[in-house]
Amino acid sequence: MFEKPTEEVQKSERERFDEQYDHPEKITLEDGEFFIHDVIPENLKFPIPTLFAPGITEDPINGKETVFALFKEGRRVLLIDAPHGIPAEPVDGISAVELRKAMAILKTAEIKGITGLNVVAHSEGAINSSFAAKLDSEKFQNMIFVDPAGMIGKDNIFRLIKGNFRELIRGAKANKENPPEFNFKANPERARLYFRQTLLQTLKEVYAISQSDIRDLIRDLKASGIGISVIHSVDDKMFPMEKMQDGLTAEDVDGFYSIKGKGGGHQEIINSPTAMGKLINKALEALENRHAGEEVE
Repeated sequence: MFEKPTEEVQKSERERFDEQYDHPEKITLEDGEFFIHDVIPENLKFPIPTLFAPGITEDPINGKETVFALFKEGRRVLLIDAPHGIPAEPVDGISAVELRKAMAILKTAEIKGITGLNVVAHSEGAINSSFAAKLDSEKFQNMIFVDPAGMIGKDNIFRLIKGNFRELIRGAKANKENPPEFNFKANPERARLYFRQTLLQTLKEVYAISQSDIRDLIRDLKASGIGISVIHSVDDKMFPMEKMQDGLTAEDVDGFYSIKGKGGGHQEIINSPTAMGKLINKALEALENRHAGEEVE
C-alpha cells in the first residue's frame, strides 16, 4: 500500500520559494529595524550564497521574480529590505547615505554567519555593495553589476533625473509594443515613504548616486581577487552604454555582457527576470570557474 505523499513533497518549487520569500526575518536594532529575505532551494547547486542588491526605491515586490529566477538555478539568494540602510559610523571616502546601505549588507552577512558571498547588484546597488566589499573584501567572491550606477564618472543630478524620465518614457513605449514578462508594480506605501515621509533622505541618495565614481574602486576589488562582471542594456537611458564603455576597459573587469532584451533598458532585470536570471547565473558560473582555475567557454 502506497503511503500518502507528505505536504512537503507535494509543494511545488514556487510554493517553497513563496513560503520563504514572503516571510522575511525581522532584524531589530537599537535605533531601527530591517528585514532579510533568505531563500534556499531544495536542489542547492552552489555553496556560496548570492546577495541581490537592488536599486534606489526598489522594493521586495519588484525584486521577487529576479530572486526566484536565481533560486530556480539552484542558488541561495538573500535580499535586504532596508529602504535607507542602517545606522553607520562615518568612514572617509564613503558617502553617508551609501555607507548606511553598505553596512546593511555587512550586518546581514554577520547575522547569517556568511563568510563568502556573491553579489548581484542593480543600479545604485553597485555603489553600496562595492563599498561593502571595500570595507570587508575577504567576504566577497564575485560581483555582477547589472546596469550599474557609479561607472560613468561624476554626473549631474539634473541629467540623472532627466535620464530617469527618458527611461520611463522609453520603457512605457517598449512595454506596450512588446509586453514584458513582469511589469514594475507601484507600491503606494513605499512611494509615501520615499517621496513624502523621507523625501530629504531620498534626495540625498539621488545626489550621492550622481556624484559617485566607483571605477577605481572596482579596479581595486578586482586586483584583490574579487571576480567582477558587468551586464548592461544597450538602451539604458539612465546610464548610457556609450558612457559606460568610455569609462571601462577590458582590463577593468572579468566579463562584460551587452544585452538588448524585450524592454532593452535600465529595468531589464525586473522586466525579464527569467532570461536575466539565466544570464546572471551564467556570468556567475564563469567567474566561479575562473576562481577554480577552470577554462571558461
